[in-house]
Amino acid sequence: YHLPCASSKQELGWCEALFQCGDIAASFPFWGGNRPKPCGHGSLELHCNSTNITSLNISDLDYNVFHINQTSNTLSLRLARTDLLGSFCSATFYSTTLPPEIFEVSPIYKNLTIFYLCNPSLHYLSKYTCPGRGIISAYQNPKYHSSCQSFTVNVPKTFFPEEEQLNLTYLESVLRKGFEVTVKTDEIPCEECSSSSTIEHYNRCNQPFRCGNRGGLLYPFWIPGREDCGHPNFKLDCSRGFAELNISSVRFRILHANYNSRIVRLASWDYIYSLCGGNPLSVQYIQSVLPFAPDTELLTIYVGCPNNTDDTGYYRAGFYVEELVCEDTKKATENYYVWRNMSYTLVHGEDIEYI
Repeated sequence: YHLPCASSKQELGWCEALFQCGDIAASFPFWGGNRPKPCGHGSLELHCNSTNITSLNISDLDYNVFHINQTSNTLSLRLARTDLLGSFCSATFYSTTLPPEIFEVSPIYKNLTIFYLCNPSLHYLSKYTCPGRGIISAYQNPKYHSSCQSFTVNVPKTFFPEEEQLNLTYLESVLRKGFEVTVKTDEIPCEECSSSSTIEHYNRCNQPFRCGNRGGLLYPFWIPGREDCGHPNFKLDCSRGFAELNISSVRFRILHANYNSRIVRLASWDYIYSLCGGNPLSVQYIQSVLPFAPDTELLTIYVGCPNNTDDTGYYRAGFYVEELVCEDTKKATENYYVWRNMSYTLVHGEDIEYI
């Protein structure tokens, strides 16, 4: 579905919820998490990873969001390029421009040009040699453009690189602190949000619905008649008395949905009652919509393996391997379960992943 935006009015239901991740809490013009896209500007989607770090993708580069200040008359952020949080020599040597119609860099910061892939036969000031990447220089000499490639980073105006030898450790520490930007909320249009049709849509979609034995359901799930209230891939089937959906052609049942904790517990229909006799198919989860909870891991099951009883019940390379005994398993084959998703083949057979 498509709606241009949503205001902070009480009538818009869904959009009263804040994006929350660790110590970060945000409302309009941001969206992400339990705030659907219509609740914010399309370019301001916030993400929360498994370690409660908030990030924002701007012009194809990821930025960590250290702080959001929405309590004053202006909306400001402290950002740091994710690729510049580690070793500088391992970063993406790439310039990006913040959309000027949305962001304004604080006046206490400036652009610093970094020259790289420089001609090694020439002399450069404020230089450092990156292993495998050659000479880099932070000296602001426009002549270097003819003998090097370059990109820019944001640093405080008080930062000045050393003239002879670049102190890379100091530069890395400055970049890890990030920089401040202001979001131009006054220039983010929201005229259509006050229309009666938009308010009616949010009022309708903000009403929880029941499917089978499960009530209190909301986005991203939907049933016929509520197509515009959910994610296209999360249509529910209530015909068997349960709330069920298909993910990659595998049927899942909703066991629990808590919109306060934002936790939804799913179970593969094939494995609700027994690990044996299920349909051995791997599932590609849509983690951009339903990311795994921090305490959830993938478990790999190997089915139809050659008989190898001497190797069951052991620990190898950080993985626990146990035999999965099924009454109808052929004597010439065995099944195993492994306590971590493996990146190499431990036994011959077809591997599947399930939660």
